[in-house]
Amino acid sequence: MDFIHLPAGAKITIFTSRGDHVVTLHHDGNIENGTVSWNLKTKENLDVAYGVYFYVVESSFGKKTGKIAIIK
Repeated sequence: MDFIHLPAGAKITIFTSRGDHVVTLHHDGNIENGTVSWNLKTKENLDVAYGVYFYVVESSFGKKTGKIAIIK
């Protein structure tokens, strides 16, 4: 899964619907390459279960939240 159009230095934190931390991704590239891929694995390198997840994108431009539905 790809997060696109991210500003440089963005941090993406993904949580379960219960609020448990799943993984944190970092965008260390520049503005021309604003893409970060998530391999659908947790920070323990386990496959995520199907369901709804929440994400928070933080950067120097502010904070954006959203939902992701994983269907297997």
